[in-house]
Amino acid sequence: MIRIPKEKITAAVAEWDKAEEYIKLAEQIEANVETVAVAELRYAGRRLVDAINEYGNTGEDGDFGLFIDETRAFCLRAQHDALDSIFLFLRKRLFLIENEFGREIISQYSAQYVELWEQIYEADEYVAASRGDRLKRPELYDQMADELIPRMIKTYRALKSSEELMVVENNRLAAIEVTQERSQKREKVLYVIAIVSLIVAIGSLIFAAWPYFADNPEDVAAEQGAETATEDQ
Repeated sequence: MIRIPKEKITAAVAEWDKAEEYIKLAEQIEANVETVAVAELRYAGRRLVDAINEYGNTGEDGDFGLFIDETRAFCLRAQHDALDSIFLFLRKRLFLIENEFGREIISQYSAQYVELWEQIYEADEYVAASRGDRLKRPELYDQMADELIPRMIKTYRALKSSEELMVVENNRLAAIEVTQERSQKREKVLYVIAIVSLIVAIGSLIFAAWPYFADNPEDVAAEQGAETATEDQ
């Protein structure tokens, strides 16, 4: 006969349900959010099976109560891991957005970028406080799940909507940059052609005028006179 208080079993079941709820919160942020929470929940299930087997094999409590306590502990870890995965995912996502679009475009099209960073910093404060007081950790994570996470989900969805506008603007600026680069290359080519043409023109003038500068002017005049006399004859 199981003499473990019913409240202990009920508490473990409640933590299991809450862990599933928090994992679903992570999935609301993004379907592919990586989280070890599922693994922790699997371990909790393993301990629950151990508890059932313990009673089924002996008909006595044995380690039944211990297994139920461990089930609850794994469920708590799953809850915390699920929320931590949300914070980690959003932090990485914001870095990627900044690298892709730059702060100038982001500031024009999405106020949610700054707002989401503020919410992440708020989460950091919660997590730091939970590390300082282990007994209050479940309470602090529950507060984040109830108050902070819904705001983060709303902000992130708004950011994703504005991201489409940022993509359009980023493509427009990229096209302008390509056009400017082509124009600059064309100007450089025309400049080189103009310089070469000028050099050729100067060279032609020098070549045409070279006899006048290379010989004595009187000799040149005499040669021209001789040529004229020859033509008259």
